Amino acid sequence: MIAYTVHCAFADADIQASFTRYLFAEHVAEVCAVSGATATIVTVDGERACEVRYVFKSREALEAYLRDEAPRLREHAERHMGTPSRVTLTRRTGEILHPL
Repeated sequence: MIAYTVHCAFADADIQASFTRYLFAEHVAEVCAVSGATATIVTVDGERACEVRYVFKSREALEAYLRDEAPRLREHAERHMGTPSRVTLTRRTGEILHPL
C-alpha cells in the first residue's frame, strides 16, 4: 500500500474554510471514486493547514491516478484556491510498511 499526502497551507481563514468545504463536498470523494483509494482529511495542529491522507492499493494504482485522473481534478481544484492562489500544496508519497 502507498500513502499519498497532500498538505494544504492556507493564506487566511476565509480560504481555509471555503477550500476545506470543497475538499469535503467534492474533491476527496471524487479522487477516491476514480482511483479506488481511501482518504482522511486532518487539520494540522499549530498551522493554518490541513492534510488529505490517501491510501492507494499499490504504487501502480497511484501512478495510474496521477497519469489519468489527477490533471483534470487538479485543474478543477485550482478554481477553488483563489486568484492569485491562496492555497499552497505540498505532496508526499511513501510505502506503508505495516498497516495495523
